[in-house]
Amino acid sequence: MTTPSSFLDHPKSPMPAHESAEMLSNHDDLPLMRTPTLEGLPIDVHDHLLCMLPDEETLKAAVLSCKPFHEAYKSRKESIDKEVFDNRKAIELLIMQRTMWQILDVALDTLKLLNGRGTESENRESI
Repeated sequence: MTTPSSFLDHPKSPMPAHESAEMLSNHDDLPLMRTPTLEGLPIDVHDHLLCMLPDEETLKAAVLSCKPFHEAYKSRKESIDKEVFDNRKAIELLIMQRTMWQILDVALDTLKLLNGRGTESENRESI
């Protein structure tokens, strides 16, 4: 028994492979389909996307970019504003935390130098 070379050659295929291939290659027989767009998404998806934005400037740009975003924003302005504010604060906190760790690393290296122990990289090189 030979294995089918494609799903179109499968024994349970509704039509022979050559007919299927001809139909697929003939675009005139296919129904017209609209290209999916951002505007075509449901309002709750627009709402969710707006809530995930990193800052107020990006929110403003999104709301002004298309009517569905504007409509979603109007329907839940306060909660979307709060979410975006929280997102911005979280990002600022992460940046601050990273900066603190970098400062602590420099301070630790400085203390090691003052104590005559050298930096981590100097200690590794001497081994």
